[in-house]
This record gives sequence, C-alpha cells and structure tokens, in this order.
Amino acid sequence: MGRPSSFEVDLLAQLRARYQVSEQTPEPVDPVRYRRCKPAIAARQQGKTMRQAAAAVGVNVSTLIRWANLCPMLKQALKKPKRKPPPTPLSVPRRDECPECKGKLAIRAVDWAVRFWTCVKCDFKSWRPRAVQDCPQCGQATFWSHSRKTISCGSCGRRWQSSNPAI
Repeated sequence: MGRPSSFEVDLLAQLRARYQVSEQTPEPVDPVRYRRCKPAIAARQQGKTMRQAAAAVGVNVSTLIRWANLCPMLKQALKKPKRKPPPTPLSVPRRDECPECKGKLAIRAVDWAVRFWTCVKCDFKSWRPRAVQDCPQCGQATFWSHSRKTISCGSCGRRWQSSNPAI
C-alpha cells in the first residue's frame, strides 16, 4: 500500500474542485417538480409521516428524499414537521407542593409526550404526580401510579385503590 502517489492527490483535488457547490447562488425552483412536491409539503405541514407524504404524491420515501435535495421548500418541510400536541393525561386530583421543601411543583415535558414533575426550588423530580393525601400509615408523600388507578407511598410501600369516581 504505502503513501498515496502525487497522481492520486492531484486527482482528488481536481474532483473536489469540479464538484464544489456554491452556496451563494440559490438554485431556482423547477415549477414542474414543485407541482409534484406540493402535496408532500402540505402533508408534512399537517403533521403526517414521511411515508404518508410520499403516498400523497405516489412515490417511494427514498424518491421523496431525493427530490428534497432539488426542491428547497420540500427539504424544509421534511426537516420540520408540525407535530400534534401530546394527548392530555388522565385528570387526577394532585397536590402541587414539593414533598421535600414545600415549594411549587412544575410540569415539564421530554420529547413532547413524556411528562415529569419537578420542584422549582430544590432538585426533586418525579415521573408520577403527587396525590392529594399523605400516607395514613407513615405520613409521607404519596404518588399516583403510572396508570392513575392506584396510589402508593414511596417510603413504606403501602398501595391502595383510588377513590376517584372519574376513573
């Protein structure tokens, strides 16, 4: 193998110079291609997947991605789809008070749909909302289960069914 010859280095330099694309001049939009891409752009703006957008045009997803390199509006639509808001969680009565410092609990979201509760004063965080009542056995804070059907205590491990008639 060894080191590359000077011919290979010169050839690579020539190829890089030949295929270098200037970013100052925007590429004009082809009206025929834009007409074909328009349903896919509209589908992505409605929050549909790439597969559904490609089906709206009648092509494969790989063809849609190839078209995106030639149509800047389609490229933008494929990059930033409008997402639907996350589904609302089951409404349960909860206490918005931190069990450690008695500060206010705030709801934060990770990746649109995964919510967690965090204290604005201290480092307390929980994936489950805090229940209204404290544990009758040990007096510590209680939290709703992920299904929002039961309430459990983190310190003594007691668990009981909720008395919420809405569930």
